Amino acid sequence: MIDAMIISVQEPQLKRCVEAVRNQTVPFDTTYHLDSIIPESEAFKRGMKLVAGKWVMKIDGDMVLYPDAVEIVTAYVNRNDMGVCGYYFGLHDTFLDLNMGYCGVLRTNLYQSVAGERRNRLSEERKTIDILRKKGWVAKKTLKVIVGTHFDKPDEFQVFRKFYCTGVRENDNSFNLNRLNQLREKTGDPLYSLALDAISFAKTKNRYYPGSRNIEFDRKLYEEFKHENLSC
Repeated sequence: MIDAMIISVQEPQLKRCVEAVRNQTVPFDTTYHLDSIIPESEAFKRGMKLVAGKWVMKIDGDMVLYPDAVEIVTAYVNRNDMGVCGYYFGLHDTFLDLNMGYCGVLRTNLYQSVAGERRNRLSEERKTIDILRKKGWVAKKTLKVIVGTHFDKPDEFQVFRKFYCTGVRENDNSFNLNRLNQLREKTGDPLYSLALDAISFAKTKNRYYPGSRNIEFDRKLYEEFKHENLSC
């Protein structure tokens, strides 16, 4: 009943992500993996064209599902809530040590019917939700139900990408700044300093599109970031 759609861009968690998808207590019916398709919205549209199951779980390459994730979400999709277009479950961000973010289980035929109706380089899924809501459908958030981890054991480049995008996208970064400072003081991990510097760097580079997920573009930006920090 539930398919898996992995959308990845060479994340350091990807091997564990794929293994977790394969090793569920209740297996996925079919797994589709779209890697390094840019932008992400294009990967989402291509993936949705392939999916045949009634429901599909969209899994980013930095997510590692708990072994019973499918078992948990199946109990929700089996309720047959006719007005629900998707369920969104929580993830534990191990880098920030917080339950945040979400993993969506989508009613396939609805998302297929409107995916690509509006173009957006950052998130086709989010725009699709907006369209379905306007048509009267409901996306149920059950974020207290945690089905896996997010951003576990990131590398330097991944931390830079995440918090650079955060710095560009959000006007108020006080929450992230406070949390990162707390964790830096608590752990002494230099990755938290890198994250803080990436947010500051982003404020000087707002001409760049946030969340492009273009690896080569982001690597060049990362080299510029490292050069500027070494020059200080």
